[in-house]
Amino acid sequence: MKCLSIRINPKSDLGNQLERFVELSKSLGRYPEIDYEDNGIVYLNYFSERLPELWRDLREGIFEHTEIGTWVRAVCEVVCEGEAGWHEALLLYHYDKNEQLDSLD
Repeated sequence: MKCLSIRINPKSDLGNQLERFVELSKSLGRYPEIDYEDNGIVYLNYFSERLPELWRDLREGIFEHTEIGTWVRAVCEVVCEGEAGWHEALLLYHYDKNEQLDSLD
């Protein structure tokens, strides 16, 4: 089982957006473990044997969502375990468009 983790920037105004994010995720059949760090960072951790399918579902169902997609794209980073675990982590999405992204293909 591999992990895909969505890190939400602590400087963002969560409002009810985080709650809506989790609702949408659950409507897709994806149930994250939520970790709240002392520094304000929130991690949504998903576990799956099929990371490409998981990432596609989250991208299409949440990152491109008409209601909260803009907010999500502005505040999130997405990483997942590589073939050999976290020391080969892949950066799948970053709110900073200058970051070089990896792919699960």
